[in-house]
Amino acid sequence: MSRFGAVVVLLAAIMFTPAAAQRIKLTASLGDLEKAARKDSNDAAAHYNVALAYWNAKRWDDADSALHRAIRLEPRFAAAYMVLAALPYARRPQLLDEEYDHRVPDEWRSRIEESERRYRQAVLIDPLVEVRIGYVMLPTQSEFKASLAVLFGDWVDDYVEAEDMYFEGRYQEAYDRFQRVYNDLNAGSHARRLWNTLLFWHGLAAAQIQKHEDAVWDFGTLLDRSEDVEDRAKDSTLQVPLRTNEFRYVLAVMKQRAGQFNEAIDLYRRALENDIGLYMAHVRLAQIYEDYNMFPQAVAERRAAVSADPDDPSLLLDLGKTLAHANQWIDAEKALEDAVNANPRDPRPHYFLGIIEQHQNKAQEARTAFNDFITLAPTRYAPQVADAKQRLNALH
Repeated sequence: MSRFGAVVVLLAAIMFTPAAAQRIKLTASLGDLEKAARKDSNDAAAHYNVALAYWNAKRWDDADSALHRAIRLEPRFAAAYMVLAALPYARRPQLLDEEYDHRVPDEWRSRIEESERRYRQAVLIDPLVEVRIGYVMLPTQSEFKASLAVLFGDWVDDYVEAEDMYFEGRYQEAYDRFQRVYNDLNAGSHARRLWNTLLFWHGLAAAQIQKHEDAVWDFGTLLDRSEDVEDRAKDSTLQVPLRTNEFRYVLAVMKQRAGQFNEAIDLYRRALENDIGLYMAHVRLAQIYEDYNMFPQAVAERRAAVSADPDDPSLLLDLGKTLAHANQWIDAEKALEDAVNANPRDPRPHYFLGIIEQHQNKAQEARTAFNDFITLAPTRYAPQVADAKQRLNALH
């Protein structure tokens, strides 16, 4: 094995070494966050925030319950899925070691599988999802890492620090530090030196700071490698539980962000050919078509998303809003009524339903919808509440 190959294996090993649990920095106390969640019981963000406080208190069951409440209110709350993915490793700190050594107890195997599903779900909803909770699973700085830096160069320390920076949300610093690794490895001439996990995090850091071309190159390379079965089999450094079709989808997202819409559409279509249940590909296709006022195509994608995941009421909300933009008021009204019935505690469909009823001069129906919204709306919806009250006053 080459010296470079050896250090990649060592990096993979230390990334699986669990650290002592680190506290998440929060802006309020547990008691205050519990009060906020009780006051704004229909606010997914309030339940998410109190879940993080429960995490700090090591109240794992309470954290799990709060996260599931957040998801029931907003089924596409990506950050909540990410925390759920990390939760088994917080409950059992030795789990990373056991997984790396292939000695996971039988009763924990299903939890690891569920963790991977949650992680993939978070990334598919939003590849740029906040991952600060993952920071608690990273190893702290150690003499072992310092020794690696002495043996193999400063880029080892740069890589580890860059990961820390990304998890802390310091995206520009993370990108700069990852870029130093690229430069030290002479990536322009020796792309094979870039191991998969480095490509993944460098690509995400680039996307976070709008360096879209870099993100496209990184995820294009990852997709090429993932499609190469032989290469995938011999590379053991990818500790990201994404599969080939999911890399294809993420690459499509990066191309969409880069303004390469035709290529993004092609990739989304290919992703759907491989997984008809990949509803987020339909969601993103609809966004592209709607941005270009291609409403028949956008509506078709919204309906396809609902068919792909009929258990997500937020897709009905999206469908209703797109139908309204397309001036299909009756169909929009039906979609939003379905969204209200599917998730009565979500205030958003009530608000948009009120607007549609008002547009159709259905004063009583609009009044009911706006009053329901005001009753359900959490504190952070204050601007929408003010608008709903103005609309109520305008009704005759």
